[in-house]
Amino acid sequence: MGTESPKELQYRLPHLNNVEDVEKYRSGGFHPIHLGDALKGGRYRVLHKLGYGWFSTVWLARDETKDRLVSIKVLTADASRQSTELKLLRHLDEYARANPWRGNIIAALDDFTIEGPNGIHLCYVSQPGGPSLSAISDSPGEIAGTRRLRAPLARKLARQLAKAVSCLHDVGIVHGDITPKNVLIQLKGIDTWPMGTLYQQFGSPVRGEILKSSGQKPDLSAPEYVVEPASFSRVDFEYISEQVLLIDLGEAFPKLSPPANGVGTPISYCSPELILEGKASRTSDIWALACTIFEVRSGFPLFESFVGSSTEIFEEIVSILGMPPESSHSLWKEAGITITGHAKWDRSAVNERIRAIGISDQEAFIYDSDITSLKHHKLLEPPGRRPTKDEVINLTGLLQRALDYIPERRLSAEEVANHSWVCQ
Repeated sequence: MGTESPKELQYRLPHLNNVEDVEKYRSGGFHPIHLGDALKGGRYRVLHKLGYGWFSTVWLARDETKDRLVSIKVLTADASRQSTELKLLRHLDEYARANPWRGNIIAALDDFTIEGPNGIHLCYVSQPGGPSLSAISDSPGEIAGTRRLRAPLARKLARQLAKAVSCLHDVGIVHGDITPKNVLIQLKGIDTWPMGTLYQQFGSPVRGEILKSSGQKPDLSAPEYVVEPASFSRVDFEYISEQVLLIDLGEAFPKLSPPANGVGTPISYCSPELILEGKASRTSDIWALACTIFEVRSGFPLFESFVGSSTEIFEEIVSILGMPPESSHSLWKEAGITITGHAKWDRSAVNERIRAIGISDQEAFIYDSDITSLKHHKLLEPPGRRPTKDEVINLTGLLQRALDYIPERRLSAEEVANHSWVCQ
């Protein structure tokens, strides 16, 4: 049986690291966008970049009609043909309009399509957000957990997030990709910032030239340059709110129509049944919600996979939660997961993980890194502060009930929002 030869690269790697995969500027892929571009007949003017993913790029633009800043998500042409995100957002608007937590979920303010060299691209306009919870706790070069939110703020944001998930579930929507990267902290008044404030707070856009492998400039399929996402490290504390925004319904689906092959949730946030059987549901959302809540409080993931393998994650899960029920042993073994030898571990390991919060703080680094400059220290827990005994007990109880191996026994999102740890 022959082996498939490596695909020839179209472009040279740009000198910037934090940018989208330039090889996806091809038929069916990304739409080429430049700073200053006018979209939808000139209504939206592109000012900066907010982010990117496997299926989209996200841009900060000014709505020239309403004189406000907005976020514009531009899907790849391939994803545009299959996406149900906009339909689900419209469903949410129709049936959750009166829900007080609707404002903690991204909304579609407008939508349009772009016909470009790589195909037809669905675009939708929403309110711009701030830094993600993962960006706040990210600590490259430091021990994981060095940077984390203050406990009262972590609980406040956890409640908002759980209420937002409950809002989705109440109208029959499963999010499918709840992770700290998809939870933003909102910025006060960002939609009305003048240009001077925008660049003062986000910095000027950083560009990196795109060249073909031959060294020539790209054709119309790719932009002349890529742009790094805006940095939130400059943002003054006065603009940081204590409100979360749950974003990216790209993996979401109606609860009665689950995808046959699961969803694209990162494996560290996947429930056992999602990994083993591809079963995505409201209960797999709860598993991901619990993992996210732990990370918001601790600054480090509950389950980590360095090579991205299911075996590695299951070893982590069993070491923390103990042995799965006997009824699932055969399913685990069929998937090649060895579960013998782990019987000595039990659920007290959850308690130990929580008690370890703050044990490895490095005060020398705590305010030196990007997102946690001194301006942001009011958001962060002081170095060396540890959870109280009561908090350890309450958070352990929450995680044990939300991370039950048996999906039907997990808490609902509303029960998470009303748990004693969240309301402490």
